[in-house]
Amino acid sequence: MISVIIPCFRVTRTIAGALDSIETQRLPSDVAIEVILVVDGLKADADAIAGLFDARATPYRFAATLAILRRNLGAGMARSHGWALCSGELVAMLDDDDVWYPDKLALQLALHRSYPEQIASGHQYGSRPPGLAGILPRIMHAGRPQPVSLRQLLWRPRFIPTTVMIRRAAWPRGPERFRNGEDMLMNFMIAAHQPMLGLAIDLAGRSPHAPPAHADRDSLSRRRLRSRLSQMRNYVLLVWRGQLNPLVLPPLLVWSIALGLRRYLLDGAEFIGRILARNWARPDA
Repeated sequence: MISVIIPCFRVTRTIAGALDSIETQRLPSDVAIEVILVVDGLKADADAIAGLFDARATPYRFAATLAILRRNLGAGMARSHGWALCSGELVAMLDDDDVWYPDKLALQLALHRSYPEQIASGHQYGSRPPGLAGILPRIMHAGRPQPVSLRQLLWRPRFIPTTVMIRRAAWPRGPERFRNGEDMLMNFMIAAHQPMLGLAIDLAGRSPHAPPAHADRDSLSRRRLRSRLSQMRNYVLLVWRGQLNPLVLPPLLVWSIALGLRRYLLDGAEFIGRILARNWARPDA
């Protein structure tokens, strides 16, 4: 069995797309899916999910469990709560505003069956499913997974939650419980024990029902400072937990600050560009 954890917060527009993308997964007949939906404190989300299941003419092919947190605790706590309810050998993460492409679970399942001692794997994330002509050579390349070490992740974080699959028995820690940056910290901790395996193919993307990331008030794209501070906290925690040489910490912090400043400069240039484009587009008086 594969367990899927979905933290749910303000999901009334997007949860149907996420669940439909699980329903369309092409898996071997001997593999079952269970879905753990963890509502992060909003009764409206619980009502929307219950109504969605009640309104279906035919039930989903997967079993589903709905858990409700009494107050909003963040995605990390929601995933940790869902982890305790999982019974599958493999656990996959899915955000409610993302969707999986039909072969995502099958390809990662095959990867973990080929590498039975592997703790975790991930893949690339794209905005839309690639066409057939583009996906076939990439699937062939994805058959040669690339190990991704902690050193690589430190300087170039990757593998957002929607792309990660974990062998549950090999990682008893489960998800980290922080409100921000918890997914990156979990990847760091896993890679400190064993390199993650990466598939060079987009197997997930943003839901067409979700607003663009830059316009989503709950997206990290709108909370750049908080995201950057969380990344820096993660570096300090790695040193505290004995997973990172303290001598590496200063250059990592400087690198993180530099990337943050670069991002703000790019945001400023984009903002000015939009203003200029609007002014040029105005008809002459």
